Amino acid sequence: MDDCHGGGGQTGTDTRQGWLLRVACDSDADACARLAVVAWQRVHDAFATILGPELHESAFHGWQDAKATAVCTAIRDRPTQALVATVDGRVVGFVTFDCDTARKIGAILNNAVDPAWQGRGIATAMYRAALERMRAAGMRVACVTTGLDDGHAPARIAYERVGFHCGLPNVTYYQELGSTQSA
Repeated sequence: MDDCHGGGGQTGTDTRQGWLLRVACDSDADACARLAVVAWQRVHDAFATILGPELHESAFHGWQDAKATAVCTAIRDRPTQALVATVDGRVVGFVTFDCDTARKIGAILNNAVDPAWQGRGIATAMYRAALERMRAAGMRVACVTTGLDDGHAPARIAYERVGFHCGLPNVTYYQELGSTQSA
């Protein structure tokens, strides 16, 4: 049995909740991309509230396609650095990560859990498994970047749950550059 069907790539299960955590494979990419767009809608709704719908549209036009492409590319290019949570073979969560062997820093990248499956320990299990793979690869530090907006609140809670605690504050400013505005 190959990794895509729960064989050697299996990293954990929660039989009470009915999900399986395993290494991702190429055939998971499209399902993860669709899930990413669903999951990031909450984030972009928060962004639109903060920025206003017009500025959000200007700054993030086509975010759905960009996010889907980024997730597909990460899974297809580095499947060993991606994990998926499945229920009856259907992807309900995923995490991608990177290991910078020169700097010995691992980074959690794109990740999401299907809203219908949130609150069941899937994100925590995915992050712990990714962190363990980083340790096994010799990483000395792990990082994750997230937003301080309401849309990212569940992610911040999940990251803190697995031990992330030191964060650098950051702000990104936006401005429309219409022809009548001056600097």
